[in-house]
Amino acid sequence: MASILTTKQRRFLRLLIYLALFVLANSAYLYLADGDAITGFYQVMLLAHLGGGTLLLVLSTFFVLWHLKRVKKLFRFSAVSTGMALTIAAYVLFASGIFILSEANSRDHLWIFYSHRFLAIGAPVLYAWHRWISHFPPKKVALPRAAIAFALMLGLMMGANAIWAPVPKDMPQVADWTSDPFLPFEPKNFPDKSSPFFPALTTTDSGGFFPARIITRGERGDFERIREDVERLGFAADTTIGSATCARCHADIVEQWKTSAHRFSSFNNPFYRAAVERLRDDGGLQESQWCAGCHDPAIMLAGNMTKDIDPLTPESQAGLTCLSCHAIDKLHGVVGNGNYNIADEKPSPYLFDDASGGLGRLTADLLIKSKPGEHKRAMLKPFFRTSEFCATCHKVSLDVPVNKYRWLRGQDEYDAWHDSGVSHNAARTFYLPGVSRQCQDCHMPREPAPLGDVSARDGKVRSHRFLAVNTALPYIRGDFETIDRMEALLADKLRIDIFAMERRSGERVLAVNRAKPNVAAGETVIFEVVVRNKGVGHTFPGGTNDSNQGWIDFAVTDESGREVFRSGALDETRRVDKSAHFYRVVMVGHSGQEASERDAQNFHVPAFVRVIGPGTADLARYEVRVPADAKGKLRIEAKLNWRKFNRAYTEFVFKKRGMMVPDLPHLKGQDVPDLPITLLASDSLELAIGTPAGTSGGVDLTADWERFNDHGIANLMQGAFDVAERSFAEVARLRPELPDGYRNQARRWIQSATPRRAFDLLKRVDEVAPDDPQRAYFWGRYFQRVEDFEQAAKAYRASLDVFPRDRDGWRRLGTVLFKLARYEDSLKAYLEVLRFDPEDLQAHKRRLDIYRLLGRDYEATEAAKAFDKYKRDDQAQQLLRDFLLEHAEINEDAQPRHVHR
Repeated sequence: MASILTTKQRRFLRLLIYLALFVLANSAYLYLADGDAITGFYQVMLLAHLGGGTLLLVLSTFFVLWHLKRVKKLFRFSAVSTGMALTIAAYVLFASGIFILSEANSRDHLWIFYSHRFLAIGAPVLYAWHRWISHFPPKKVALPRAAIAFALMLGLMMGANAIWAPVPKDMPQVADWTSDPFLPFEPKNFPDKSSPFFPALTTTDSGGFFPARIITRGERGDFERIREDVERLGFAADTTIGSATCARCHADIVEQWKTSAHRFSSFNNPFYRAAVERLRDDGGLQESQWCAGCHDPAIMLAGNMTKDIDPLTPESQAGLTCLSCHAIDKLHGVVGNGNYNIADEKPSPYLFDDASGGLGRLTADLLIKSKPGEHKRAMLKPFFRTSEFCATCHKVSLDVPVNKYRWLRGQDEYDAWHDSGVSHNAARTFYLPGVSRQCQDCHMPREPAPLGDVSARDGKVRSHRFLAVNTALPYIRGDFETIDRMEALLADKLRIDIFAMERRSGERVLAVNRAKPNVAAGETVIFEVVVRNKGVGHTFPGGTNDSNQGWIDFAVTDESGREVFRSGALDETRRVDKSAHFYRVVMVGHSGQEASERDAQNFHVPAFVRVIGPGTADLARYEVRVPADAKGKLRIEAKLNWRKFNRAYTEFVFKKRGMMVPDLPHLKGQDVPDLPITLLASDSLELAIGTPAGTSGGVDLTADWERFNDHGIANLMQGAFDVAERSFAEVARLRPELPDGYRNQARRWIQSATPRRAFDLLKRVDEVAPDDPQRAYFWGRYFQRVEDFEQAAKAYRASLDVFPRDRDGWRRLGTVLFKLARYEDSLKAYLEVLRFDPEDLQAHKRRLDIYRLLGRDYEATEAAKAFDKYKRDDQAQQLLRDFLLEHAEINEDAQPRHVHR
């Protein structure tokens, strides 16, 4: 056969062609099997793709150089140019493949991935073109032979893939809510007593313990370094547990996690350690698993929480490792208390994934980067992006196994978020944001990934700092950068506003900073300070509010700097003035004394709760007497302060429980750390002292309409309806094109003895905002109040079409249907409430009422069990009354509307 090649070159070329056909068939197989679950065979083929492609490039390079000697003698431009193009394409194809394997098949590199696929098609086309226009084209049978060889190799690969394909698993069954899922009554939040993790709600696939290496990946760090850190600081500062393998690809995420409260959640957190050791002393080792499901999975899941715990062990310093969250594969509902299932040890679908280093680890990394889909499915379940995932640990209840008493609600960020405008689940919200938000939107915002994290999109990853308001943890570590980040996060989330001034005559001056009234020497006035939750997606404050401390520092000074009035100052022991306006919870213990040491096992009844829900406001009132000799100007200042934790609890941790104060420069000489106080918001104004007292007028207040609205909201929530009415009327005057002023006035009248006065206001809302999504809900409220229950039911159903997860809407629909004696429909509405909150007391009470009216004795008996579990303990009220009599300042602050004097 005539040819430009020698006999040896033709034999060598034949070898190259068969190798190229294998690589081409292999490429087609990898493309066709791309959507399937990854198998060992697929990965072998992927490695063969890399090896075969590399070998083909090396041999082809040798062949080209060998071939060039003859090409020079028989030069043809078209053949040479296509040959050169083919050579360049081969090298670019190889380079792009290596880049994909090393830098990951990620979103940011998709263009390279598709370029690689395009070139994989282009290279064979270039070769065919090169051969077709060469001096001696190939025989006609060459192409069919190549096609048959290609098809045969591809068929063998696809057949092998089918043989090794995993058997699909049955989809999990979804709970049936068309019937009553509480029959028989089994508390959704009560752990199985036979569970080895009792009283935590945590489960594993096997139902038992498993090795800690599943959570830590066996990466326990340097034990000697851990010991040195713990003995000097009380925690492992530089050694991280269970993150080394993850950091190979997710360097930015791991670096962020290193500073997070999640990492310092266990015995490396002195504030938690003091509380859990107290529980272990008082209640027992078993009871401490109630905490461990969320704080100590590396200890509890291995069966070590019911044993003595050495804080020096790596597992005690692990906190929440990467796999503590990412190995969770199922949630057991929305009742919290660690109600998740975590997978037992399963073989990784990736070859060599158990290797900790060397060629095995490198190969595993290459396989994961090349075929990341299976890794993503395993490490990023769909529910990870939902607030329900966060509810697993950020919703808490106490029950008999822990407090030896009864069910009590603990911290609950989830329901505060879910039942709010932030989630778009509450039609009654005062402010409805343009878009709904999940927990992750605020606490895991996207931030730059300068270390090259492979999961970055547009150079950013979801932050794993989990920033919130726990400034105490970074402070004792000397991590002031994290505190700065927290303060930046909190900026503009809350507003404090010295908004109104009331004289003894009853005159109330609103927008006092604009009106600028004079005050007379010797005059007594009341300043009204409004605090608005503008951007916190749950209540402010949240978390462990029995130990948290938010408060208003209100001060009035005269021109000489003399302090005329002060509420909320610190004393010499760093405690806050007891008569301050606090945002916190005060719990009374079983003994009748304040339970102030995070001793949840002793919680009996709350004596005081003041928090501000999303988009709502609170009002503090301060009575100030201007000194008779005061001259010039009076300066009024209000600061909203935050401290995590209060001084009493900090002293409990470091004095009573003897936790170590870290040996760090900023803590030198402190036997109890002086935890930072964060200024969340502030406001100030100056008023002239003169006679007669007057006000300046003619100021445009249009831009201040939200301030008037917030003043009205705060007064409405405190029951000062007339004051709220005047503020809401001003909102309507300032912004007549908005529905807020009219709608909020309607709220006031709906709650009054003359609800029909709301009718014209709601009609006005319809006129100015016919597309307002909240309209139907308030018409429902109106019709319910005037006892037109048919119209109310229609309105509520219309509202629920817009807000289908509005528990209050379902609750009210259930109420009006009950009034209409449509008991089965009413029951369905209340079951919808229980879908969102299985512990809703009113829903369980109405279930009981309905079953009794229907004469269904068995169902009524079971419903009574639910109602009895969640209802208030009336006998606790005497304990509460006795406590409040002994603590006058708490009793006064607990009143909805009082004056600080």
